[in-house]
Amino acid sequence: MDRVKPVRTARGIFVALALSGGLVAGHSKVADAQVTLGAPARQAPGARQAAGFINRVFRDAAGEHKYVLFLPANYSPEVRWPVILYLHGAGERGSDGTLQTTVGLGPFVKARRDDFSYVVIFPQCEDQQIPILQAWSPNSADGKRALAILSQVEREYSIDAHRRILTGWSMGGYGTWSLGAADASHWAALVPVSGGGDPAWGSRLANAPIWAFAGANDQVVPPRETERMVDAVRAAGGRPRLTNVPNAGHEVWKDVYNDPQLYAWLMNPIETPGGATAGTSGERPATGVSSFSARPGERSPAAANLDEPFVPALSIPNAISVRLGNDALRAIAYSAPKMIAADALTGSINDIYSSTESSGYTFSVQFSRISYAGQLERAYIKAFAPEHLNVQLALRATMTIGATYVSGAGRSAYAGPISVVIGNRYPVWLGMDVTPYVDGDKLRLRYNAARFEIPYDDWYVTAPYGVSTQGLGMTSDKVSSGLVQGIYGQKARIEQEVQSIVPFLLTKVEERLDLSEVSQVANAFWPLPVYRPRLQVWPQSVSTDDRGISLVMGVTAAAIDPRKAPSKPRVERPAGVDLASVAPSTELRVGVAPDVLQPLTKMLIEDDVARINVLDIPEKSFAAFADRKALSQVFPDLASFPAETQVWAELKLASPISIRDGGPAPSSEARAALAQEKNGDAVKVTALKPNAPDPAVKSASGSDPAKAGPTTGTRAFEFVVPKAVISIAVKESPSATKWTPYAELDVDLVQRATATLLRRGFSERALRIDWAGEPEVKASARFVPDAAPKNPQIETDKLREMFASAWKAWTHNGPAAQVPVSDVSFQYAKLRLDGVAWSPPALSVIFDEPGIKITNSSNTDLVYETKDIYSPWSSEITLPPGKSHEFKVSEPLLFRRVVNGEFAQPYTLPVGLQYEFRSPPTGGQPSLFRLREPGAPH
Repeated sequence: MDRVKPVRTARGIFVALALSGGLVAGHSKVADAQVTLGAPARQAPGARQAAGFINRVFRDAAGEHKYVLFLPANYSPEVRWPVILYLHGAGERGSDGTLQTTVGLGPFVKARRDDFSYVVIFPQCEDQQIPILQAWSPNSADGKRALAILSQVEREYSIDAHRRILTGWSMGGYGTWSLGAADASHWAALVPVSGGGDPAWGSRLANAPIWAFAGANDQVVPPRETERMVDAVRAAGGRPRLTNVPNAGHEVWKDVYNDPQLYAWLMNPIETPGGATAGTSGERPATGVSSFSARPGERSPAAANLDEPFVPALSIPNAISVRLGNDALRAIAYSAPKMIAADALTGSINDIYSSTESSGYTFSVQFSRISYAGQLERAYIKAFAPEHLNVQLALRATMTIGATYVSGAGRSAYAGPISVVIGNRYPVWLGMDVTPYVDGDKLRLRYNAARFEIPYDDWYVTAPYGVSTQGLGMTSDKVSSGLVQGIYGQKARIEQEVQSIVPFLLTKVEERLDLSEVSQVANAFWPLPVYRPRLQVWPQSVSTDDRGISLVMGVTAAAIDPRKAPSKPRVERPAGVDLASVAPSTELRVGVAPDVLQPLTKMLIEDDVARINVLDIPEKSFAAFADRKALSQVFPDLASFPAETQVWAELKLASPISIRDGGPAPSSEARAALAQEKNGDAVKVTALKPNAPDPAVKSASGSDPAKAGPTTGTRAFEFVVPKAVISIAVKESPSATKWTPYAELDVDLVQRATATLLRRGFSERALRIDWAGEPEVKASARFVPDAAPKNPQIETDKLREMFASAWKAWTHNGPAAQVPVSDVSFQYAKLRLDGVAWSPPALSVIFDEPGIKITNSSNTDLVYETKDIYSPWSSEITLPPGKSHEFKVSEPLLFRRVVNGEFAQPYTLPVGLQYEFRSPPTGGQPSLFRLREPGAPH
């Protein structure tokens, strides 16, 4: 747990707020800081060798194999160097010898090659037919070769054999577990990232120093795969560390390999304690004549490459709805000062021409080279009428008149710069009435009106910097005084000029309208183990009412291969969302039409990526279809094959999937889940002071609501898979070079489900799909025409049972079971998932204020006051021992303790976190600490 640091100055308040993103993440993120990562204690003199990335070739009986070796910049053979063997992921397989350095550890080493003080070996997996999860196993050719390359490097270079480190990501994470389990004593430390393995290896790894990492939002290798291995090692007496990186997906390596704490641990992993995380049986088949639809031995399609250009291939209108209610707009407004670019409040205006009379003479006045610079201190945004949005900006501004020319009656004068300072005492509000609208595929703001009125006591005009005159009676003092008084008399004109820049300001705001958060929500829910498409969203229509803004958006899917993208994206039929279907609520609500799944899966089928080797599915129950003994229950003929026979199996979608309405869900289930959620004893706090305890949130057990379970919607839906095919091929001998097509299984499935909100701790939220009852499975099978089985029997009942069992395991434990949903962050302010609703045509997630929780774990009353940046301090709040207060807010709070009538230094409490008042572990007076986020290392 991190102690909350006091804020000593007003400037410190804003610095602490700027750092709040790092506190929320619960995981160290280092940008480009140059840090020394575990350098040896000394640099011994001696002959120097070439350093940096070296392309090398390893030769064995199978031929030549390229790999890359990294030597530190100060490498010397007089020093024994630690060595890292890095195992790459599936997307970097090949034989070019360098692709494996472009993802994972390689980019980090390249960025810090001058001070990265480990020797690193980058072997490359060449076998692209072996199942991904077995590619780096100790019995595979590439796994053996990686170890042989390590041995060769140790013979040729000065390596410390007691400091061998094995790490890998994704496919390489699985390899780290398997190679580590094969000989744990060979390694000083194991660092598997997004990987899993066989829990039976736990006893072999009990004495190995392990720090395992997973992305909390990883949909490719769910974090449960890593957690299961860590649990197995702990059950065997080991003490592995586990970090589930919050808000990270499968690209979690970008966080892991960029964390100096990892390299500090690698210097002495033994002394670091382990951490916690958070048909009818016997039916004879008809003779089939269809061809085998798979290509045995081919690898599963790689995941979408996020670094490739996004080239549109498919467009689905009316796919997503977004409701930005006034509560959500308030959170956006809170962060607006940091979200609006600085150049939006700077610029220049045209010269101003005027005239004045003095002593019976008329003089013309030209104000030239006029520029302005403003500072936004606060914002207010609210929808207040149909198609009208009120935006108010609290500004301080300086207008500079670079030069002023006065002429008339044979006299003239020139004056230097004059400053007009607006808001010198307190900010001045600029009010705007705008209408959101859609222009093409962009969200725009139409200017209707503006109001800007400068209080007479909140602005001033400086005397010009230098005045020159020409003509009788023209003096510098008279010109200077006249110009200043004249500008004071032009207050209405200045207000008009400020209002005139509003259209320009709106164009700058439009540039900052970022819809990427909506794209992330659209990408999050993908309940299938096959290729996940890349999606982007675009606005179609917008409407404003007195409670908020409603948006309807389309979805565009990227081409699987940008080189084969159509010249123009195919437009599918609308998915059914329209403005009338968007509830006029005040919170943030994002709805996704499940109808988008049908055209998306159709695209994947057409591009032949809707398939996966069953051994590459993280949920292991599907592996039974590649197990000869298990599959013999469906095809008794397989029992006559040799014991060493290998089975290859691929799951493939043959028809697009769909989701349809399933009608009302049982109300008793909803009531039971809601009752479970209401457990707790925390006092809800609003308006910066505590309310009386709500009896509805109490239970006999007095448990914490942060530990509550799911809350459910009121309707069910049905998940429909019209046809999936499992293709089976065999090799009767491991030495055989080709797979022989054997059989194909056809499966149709319908499964009823409800959407629920899952609360995990105070801050983690997930969208959970509760798959109700037994799936309706229809199954059939056939041998391929050339199979010639000795026993043509097919047990279709057993086939149906096997698939139903695997499907239930996938839907209950895999990504189809729950999707982590991160907070929606507007820099300082946040909104958190607070509800889930299925109401055709959309499945909606609802976001609300995440709040702040303070728990008193000491034996004394905690007396304190709170405020936000704009409010005064609250009255004194007393929190008794053993109790908690929750503040329903979307932005940070300032906190100060009251001790004996005196105020302690204030703290900034970032929103969305929980804090504990307790004594430090070393003893002493109690203080406020931030509780660790789930998944942070201990």
